[in-house]
Amino acid sequence: FPIYDSELMFIGYRGVTHDITLRRQAEEDLKNSLEEIKNYQIKLKKLNSELILAEEKERRRIAEYLHDGVGQILSIAHISLSSLLSKNLDPEVQKMISASTGLLSDAIVQTRTLTYDLSPPILYELGLIQAITWKLDQIKNNYPIAVTVQTNDTNPDIDDNTRILLYRIICELLINVVKHAEADLIEVQIMKDENFYYFAVIDNGHGFDDPSELNFIKKGGHGLFSIHERLDSIQGKLNIETETNKGTKAMVSIPIKKK
Repeated sequence: FPIYDSELMFIGYRGVTHDITLRRQAEEDLKNSLEEIKNYQIKLKKLNSELILAEEKERRRIAEYLHDGVGQILSIAHISLSSLLSKNLDPEVQKMISASTGLLSDAIVQTRTLTYDLSPPILYELGLIQAITWKLDQIKNNYPIAVTVQTNDTNPDIDDNTRILLYRIICELLINVVKHAEADLIEVQIMKDENFYYFAVIDNGHGFDDPSELNFIKKGGHGLFSIHERLDSIQGKLNIETETNKGTKAMVSIPIKKK
C-alpha cells in the first residue's frame, strides 16, 4: 500500500512478503508420502493375491496326500480286516475286528470329507458351478435347509485362479448363512451379461437392518473386509442387501475379461 510523508507527499509503497518455501516443501513431502502409501497398497494387494494362491496350492497338495496316501492306507487296512470276518475266529475276536472296521470306515469318511473341504477335485475337474452345487448338496444333507441353483451360463469362462478365489468366497458366504442366518432356504444365482458375472447368495433368514451387523464382519481374516480385499485383486465387488426378517442377498460381481 502507498506511503505518504507528513505533508502527504507520496514517498513509496509498503508491502508484506511471505516465504512459502516451507509450505511448498511440506506439500511436496505430503504428495510423495501419499504416492508411497499408494504404491505400498498396490504391493500389499498383489502380495495378498499371491498368498491366497499359495495357500490354495498347499491345500491341494495336502488334499492329494490325504487321498493318495492316508486314504489308500486306510482303505487297504479296512479291506484286510474285513476279510478276517469270514474266518472261523473266536466271537470276541470277531467282535473286536468288526469294531475296528467300523472305526476305519469312519476314518475313511472323515478323511474323504477333509480332502474335499481342503481342495475339492470337482472344482478342477468339472468347474465352478458343479463345485458350488456339491457344496450346496453338503449343506442340504447336513442341515434342515433347502437349496437351489439358478444360472444362465453353465460353464463360466473364468481362469483357474479366479475360479478358486470365487469358490472360497461363495463358500464363506454360504457358511455364514448356515451358522448365523437361521434360514431354511438358500438360493445361489450365477448369471452373466455382456460385461459382468454375478454370483448371488440369497437366504430367507432373519436379516439385518444394517449390513455392518453381519456376524462375520468381525472375524479377522475371514470376514467382509477380507472378501472385499480378495475381490479387489480381480476388480470384483461385493454388495449386500439385507433387512430384518426379510433375509439377505450377497452379490459378488466380477468383470468379464475381454478376449
